[in-house]
Amino acid sequence: MIGVYIVGGYPNIEDFKSLFRYLQNSKVDFIEVGLPFNDPVADGPIIAEAIYKTIEKGITVGDILEVISKEKKSKKTYIMTYSNIIFNLWIKVEDNIRIGHNVGFFRFFLFTYNL
Repeated sequence: MIGVYIVGGYPNIEDFKSLFRYLQNSKVDFIEVGLPFNDPVADGPIIAEAIYKTIEKGITVGDILEVISKEKKSKKTYIMTYSNIIFNLWIKVEDNIRIGHNVGFFRFFLFTYNL
């Protein structure tokens, strides 16, 4: 199986939309979309930099999930995020999860960080 990880909303929302659409028509088996979080402790420096740039542009979790929910999905789409997003923004995220689930999100991967 071949999978691709992309940071949601990077480098901007329009290019992310185009890349997501392109990957749906590519030879990959699944797509992992990372939701930006302001403290990406589990990510390497390259992904962390992409996340910071996305956040600096004001792109939100809702923006990313809206793009994904509106695109036709021919590939399994996984959402990867930190549990902090779910716990701290639950009301907003819950609405977007419902939207995403109804149009084909396959699975969420949540990462936690305990001190």
